[in-house]
Amino acid sequence: MKTFCTGIAIAFMLSAVSQTQLHAASVPPEIKTTVAFVYVLDKKGEKAPNGTGFFVGVKDPNKKDYFVYFVTAKHVLQTPDRKAWLPGFFLRLNKKDGTSDEVPVPIILRGTNKTVYIHDDSTVDLAVIPMLPKEDIFDFKFLPDSMLTTKEDFKQLNIREG
Repeated sequence: MKTFCTGIAIAFMLSAVSQTQLHAASVPPEIKTTVAFVYVLDKKGEKAPNGTGFFVGVKDPNKKDYFVYFVTAKHVLQTPDRKAWLPGFFLRLNKKDGTSDEVPVPIILRGTNKTVYIHDDSTVDLAVIPMLPKEDIFDFKFLPDSMLTTKEDFKQLNIREG
């Protein structure tokens, strides 16, 4: 549940930035490297861009390690009519050698091999995928959970939709 709250907090945080602020300053490279592109197979069987997401790291309280997740909108991983899930997707990531590559990710919603976690509330448009791309190959970073706004912060700062 903490993971979903984390994703929701980021989504609200990003939506709270005004258009003026977006034009006034460029996005720092460290933030850009947290973003990856979601590709799906189109009707012709070709890879087509379908959305984006970002990496979040949640600190393991017992170690110095992080659990890393890719967070995207749930509808990005569903059929256009939102009635079914796609069998999988490709995560396009930049590589350290300056090229890019697509990592296949199956969409499994149940069982021991589950790959995608969603909220019980069907109106929550978030999907969380535990994954850590190979750090020696891919050029990416994750947002640490310490940078995320908590539910308590939302109340204290009076942050709301819109």
